[in-house]
Amino acid sequence: MLNFTIRPVLWRHKEDKKGLCPIMIAITINRKVNYLKTSYKVNTGQWDEDKKEVRDYPNHKAINANIRKQISELEGHITVQQLQGGKITGKLLKRGTVQKSFKDFALELRSTRGDVKEVNRLLEFCPDTFLTDIDGEFLRKYEQHERARGMKQNTINTTFKYLRRTLNQAEREGLIKVNPMDNFLMPKYEQTDRVYLTDHELKKLHNLFDKDLPESVYQSLCYFLLGCYSGLRYSDWKQFDAGRMVENDLLRLRARKNNEFVVLPIGPTLAGIIERVKNLPPPQTKEAINRMLKVISLMAGIDRKITTHVGRHTFGYICASRRLPKSVTAELMGITVKVVEVYYHLAGVDIVEQAAVLKTI
Repeated sequence: MLNFTIRPVLWRHKEDKKGLCPIMIAITINRKVNYLKTSYKVNTGQWDEDKKEVRDYPNHKAINANIRKQISELEGHITVQQLQGGKITGKLLKRGTVQKSFKDFALELRSTRGDVKEVNRLLEFCPDTFLTDIDGEFLRKYEQHERARGMKQNTINTTFKYLRRTLNQAEREGLIKVNPMDNFLMPKYEQTDRVYLTDHELKKLHNLFDKDLPESVYQSLCYFLLGCYSGLRYSDWKQFDAGRMVENDLLRLRARKNNEFVVLPIGPTLAGIIERVKNLPPPQTKEAINRMLKVISLMAGIDRKITTHVGRHTFGYICASRRLPKSVTAELMGITVKVVEVYYHLAGVDIVEQAAVLKTI
């Protein structure tokens, strides 16, 4: 019977600039030790050497559970290999002989509800998928499957961008040796028509404040107009704090890498919206606000579908129609100049400026 031990260890000798040390899994087989990476780092004070686990760290229970799960998978693999008479060495285990399921790895990485949806989509296509199962042929068949069931081009693009992020991380952690995304032709993103509101339509929304609005409608209207005049996303609405973000008639939009802030001058219209928003509770869910925006568009007599993101598009259009330099609009919105150009096309700014010479004829 093979003599082996598997235990987590803290590599104190690999402390990084932030004072964090990597947690490794030590695999000892026949007195030879190999180390398998985990995705976790902690400082020495957050490691219990006696219990070989993380302590006093955010979500430390989940981290310890994930590490124990990895060790259990390794132990199970060794047991199966022994029963089948296969050769086992620590080096082979380190090279990825132990398969890790896509589901387990992806859910460890998840950062949004959308990530969970992406995981479920792939598992509907192939329920028992390991990271090493995903190759070029798998990706092609998965794309064909999603197109066959009616998935739109840009949703497919989003799905494969998510897959690329996940597989890139798996490669960095040594869970796969060849990244199938390296030679895969990514489904392209197709530029769609940007829905935005004109000044006339914005005035219709402001007129609704003269009515006795239900509380949920009023709150949704205020936050939506905040997006229209500041370019803030829905995720920013949830974090909005006038006391922290407003100073000297300037709105702090985001911090740059040099710790300076991108700021937006506050005009009278935006000032009035901020005054309303600062006394409101955090916004409802995006889905709930989008439902309220359908009601709001009907009440205002606006014949187009309005969603939370239309507010951001409206801000881009406002900047373009006022002839702000593209670089300034890009900085305010936190996007590239190339992406910003669509707003200037919508506003007809380039055509007007380039055709100005006709006035001399």
